[in-house]
Amino acid sequence: MTSNDEASSRFFAEHFRPRGVRLGILLLAGYDPAIEETAAGHLQAHGLTSARRLARLHPLPGDTAVTSSYLTDFLARYGHEYAAAWLPTTTADGHPLDRPAIDTAAHTSGCPLGWYRPGI
Repeated sequence: MTSNDEASSRFFAEHFRPRGVRLGILLLAGYDPAIEETAAGHLQAHGLTSARRLARLHPLPGDTAVTSSYLTDFLARYGHEYAAAWLPTTTADGHPLDRPAIDTAAHTSGCPLGWYRPGI
């Protein structure tokens, strides 16, 4: 288990509290498969299926990576459906994400958000 896997497991154990319509976990697609497995395990522990409740956000058509503006918009629109989000600090093409803007969008929607550095 890598340090990101351990950190994600601790984050989900502490923050993932599904209730009402807030049942999902949000990740970015194409990063660490072990983090997806960890998230799926936490969903299963709460009687939820990853096929239905594990969102793997992909880039918009024409983009090479998920952008900060896409993430903030997604959280503003759908963050109320997620009990936790675990996101990398950089995009798939290595650019830093706008953490303050994304933190604000997650907080405003009531979605607990954790960050990790890819590749660690």
